[in-house]
Amino acid sequence: MGVADDEVAPTFTKKPTLREEDDGNKLVFECQLVTNPKAAIQWYRGDVALHDDQRTKVTTKEIGPNKYNITLELNDVFETDAGMYKVTAKNKFGEVSASINLNFSPADQPHDYQTDGIPPTFAKKPSIRQEDEGRRLLFECRILADPKPTVYWYHDNDPVKESSRCKMKCPSQLLTGKPEAWQETLRVEILPIF
Repeated sequence: MGVADDEVAPTFTKKPTLREEDDGNKLVFECQLVTNPKAAIQWYRGDVALHDDQRTKVTTKEIGPNKYNITLELNDVFETDAGMYKVTAKNKFGEVSASINLNFSPADQPHDYQTDGIPPTFAKKPSIRQEDEGRRLLFECRILADPKPTVYWYHDNDPVKESSRCKMKCPSQLLTGKPEAWQETLRVEILPIF
C-alpha cells in the first residue's frame, strides 16, 4: 500500500494565507492539506458558516495524491468583511482547523509594521536583598530591550506605587555597540515603617 493509498486525518501542509486580486476588490484565502478520504471543508467568518453565493466561492482542488488546495474567494470586498476567518476539514479519521484574521486600515493611516528590535529579557533576574541591618529591602533586576521598555512591579497582582516607604529608580542607558538596545536597572527600596 503506497502513501497515496494511506488513510489519514486531514493535516495542513500550508496554513491559510490571504492575497488580493482585482485591485483589492477580491480577496482569496488559500490553504493546502493532505487527507484520505477526501475531507468535508467548511469556512467560517466568526461563528457563521460561509456558503457559495454572489460574493463567496469555496473551491477544493486536488493538486496531488490526497493533497488539496482549498480556497475561499470573497468578491466586492467591504470593510465590514473584516474579522476572523476559519477553515475546518473533517473526515472519519479526524478534524483540523486553522484561522486567519482580516483587518482593514484606512489608506491615509499609518500601518503598524513589525520592527526589528530586542524583546524584553532579563539580563539579571529579579533579586531581593536586605540592607541597613534588615531595615531596608532592595528588589533589583536588569532588563535588556529595544525599544526602551516600560517596567512595572507588582505585589499580589497590585501595581507597586511610589510612596514615603517605597522608592523606585529606573535608570536607563543606551548600550554601546548595540544600536537602540536599552539596559534598565530597576531598584525598589522598601523602607522601615518606624
